[in-house]
Amino acid sequence: MSKRSWHQVPLARKVSLLFGTAVLLVIAVTLWSPWLQMESLHSQTMLAQAQRLASVAYQAVDLRQNDWLAAQRELDRRWPLLARDLHLGERSPRLIKNQRGLPRKGFRYEALSHLTDHPDQPYYWKLQDDRRSFRFGLAVRAADADPHPSALLGLIDVELPMRAESGIWNSVVTILAGASGAEQGHQVDRWVHQQIEGEVLLRVSC
Repeated sequence: MSKRSWHQVPLARKVSLLFGTAVLLVIAVTLWSPWLQMESLHSQTMLAQAQRLASVAYQAVDLRQNDWLAAQRELDRRWPLLARDLHLGERSPRLIKNQRGLPRKGFRYEALSHLTDHPDQPYYWKLQDDRRSFRFGLAVRAADADPHPSALLGLIDVELPMRAESGIWNSVVTILAGASGAEQGHQVDRWVHQQIEGEVLLRVSC
């Protein structure tokens, strides 16, 4: 629309267009904010659950030894009993030693690289791109008395499936928020039209 054509548009129409745009913005913000909050809440819940699984695995075996394969077999042997008594998942965490020969891609490589570059961080987590699983890696570091204190020995890899109902609840909350935003926008738009009609009637009566 050219500048001249815009000046020819009646005032009521201009106000209606502007407030219509404002209503769309209100609805967009109303939809986006609850979705982000639900995503953050669900991620924090998954993080707490993964931390618990990794902590149990760390306490169940001795990861100061050099043979992590033997530690993995011991963890797999003990896990069914731990899972039953502590109400854990059926699949035991994976013990990944920091050594040469590991594939230079995927979550484990990302976690090992990140935890090596950031020795002050105790863990690394990521929501997979397909949004079907939550990955968590707990850093296992050398003790302060070791020749290389805080060196990354490896990590405890936990993989949790994303629950389908979380996506459903996210959608429900988003729809309800959108409906609320739309209703608020409709009320604002109706109020604006009432004000414009009142001004027009007042001018006509004068």
